Amino acid sequence: MNKFSRYIKEGMRAKNSKIYKMEPLINPFFDKLSQNTYTKNLDLQFHFEIRIDTKNDEWGDEEGASNVKLFLKKGFIGASITLKDEKISSQEDLNMYLKQYFNDALNMIIIRLKKAKIEVEDEKLISDFNQYFNVYFNKHTQEV
Repeated sequence: MNKFSRYIKEGMRAKNSKIYKMEPLINPFFDKLSQNTYTKNLDLQFHFEIRIDTKNDEWGDEEGASNVKLFLKKGFIGASITLKDEKISSQEDLNMYLKQYFNDALNMIIIRLKKAKIEVEDEKLISDFNQYFNVYFNKHTQEV
């Protein structure tokens, strides 16, 4: 099986951000993805570092997905996702940005795995991702 993990890297005031409040939805979403296998003959951890830029704290990265790194000996591949808190005005906005940037990161990860000649069930991974995203995020309509 593969494992999916995340780390939210926030500035000093980001715990009040709209994005940080989504953390309770991200954990079960990744737990569900972790119940599947997407790489053949390799236990690989997919890790996403979510960086939150707020009005007072910025990481200096471009918004979106970036920094894909593969650590084959450690069984780890990771990508960074940077979100701008001030652009999020509603739950729908937040869901749209998260889905777009996670999809971008997944596609970058798939490209990197294929470059390293690692067999990845990319269609299944993207299909499961979109299905689970809709279950865990789009059905939660509370205001952020």
